[in-house]
Formats: sequence, structure tokens, C-alpha cells
Amino acid sequence: MAENSVLVGFIFGFPTNRPTEHHSHMAGVLPEYQGSQIGLLLKRYQRDWALSRGYERVVWTFDPLRGLNAHFNLRKLGATFNRYIPNCYGAMGGINAGAPSDRAYAVWELRSPRVFSRIYAPPAAPSIEGLRQANVVEQQKPVGLHLDLSEQQILVQIPEDWGHILKTDPGLANQWRLHSRELFGHYFTQGYRAIDFVRGPNRYVLERMG
Repeated sequence: MAENSVLVGFIFGFPTNRPTEHHSHMAGVLPEYQGSQIGLLLKRYQRDWALSRGYERVVWTFDPLRGLNAHFNLRKLGATFNRYIPNCYGAMGGINAGAPSDRAYAVWELRSPRVFSRIYAPPAAPSIEGLRQANVVEQQKPVGLHLDLSEQQILVQIPEDWGHILKTDPGLANQWRLHSRELFGHYFTQGYRAIDFVRGPNRYVLERMG
């Protein structure tokens, strides 16, 4: 590092017991540098680094209720997930305190044309017109589930600001956690996976595989 250089972001991973799979454990960018594409550049580097060492995919976990992370992981990177891990890390502190540490298990297929296009020539947001939504949300509160959908693609809504709910209303935070746990758990057992993310409001696009 040059004498006057400043560390503004990092990415850290480690091998797994699967020779072609690398685990991306942590990544971060200083707040004042967020929004400047540094996170994307770090992931591009990680992809190149992993491919040069024989890895075919990179995996990681993230909180499926945090919209910014979901947008970055699915929309910008092209990762997908069809595995939901309840209370993955047990009780946590800091910004994660107040609700079980449920996590989505993201899979990043490094050679996928979808991944390459997302990180170098991102497409427009998908059209979701006509897609049915698997949950009912009113004033940022989950009030109902539709567990009988069978269309090729469906929508799942999450809060606009999960971090604020977690800080200010623990009861609602836990309601959201249990709601999404049941919802994702059900549809993943029915053969769906999360393939994309749209904003306004925050919603996942789930697609039936096969």
C-alpha cells in the first residue's frame, strides 16, 4: 500500500470442504465511500481471483430482510438463493440485536452469463406486472400469507427499512422474522428460488425451478 493510501473497503473469504466453492465471509466499505461502486469492484475482483484458483462459485449468507443487501446481491451481482437458515448464528448484538439471526444462503455462479452481465452490463429492472404476491403487507406490517401459489414467478415483499424496525419495534421485527421464515421456507420446499429484487416497494422475485 502506498504511503498516503487509505483503506476504504475490504472483502474476506475462505475455502470450504467443497473444492470448487469459496465462502465469502465478510465485506465492507466505509460509509463515506458507499455508493461509489467500490463494493461492486471488490466483488469483480473476488470473482476473478476465485476463477483463477479453480473455484466455480462463491457462497455467503445475508439477512433476507435487509433490502439494500438483497438489491446488491441479487440485482447487481446476479446471485440467487433457495436456502433459508433459521437463527443461523444464534443471538447476535450490535445492529443485529433484537431478532433471530435468520439468513439467506446466497450462491454466486461465477461462470454464469447472468452473473457476467449483471456485474459488467446490468440489464433494466425486470417487469413484474401481473405477478402475484405471496404475502400481504399493510403499513409496513405483515398481515397475511398466500401459500397456495403455483405460478412460474411470484413476489415476496419485505420491509422498506428493516434496520429501523429492528431498532424501534422489536415486536414487529420478530413478527417479520417469523413471517418471512414461514414464507421462504414453504416456497423453497415447493421448488422456488429467489432470482431478482425490485424496489418501490422492496420485493423479491421467486421463480420455480425445473
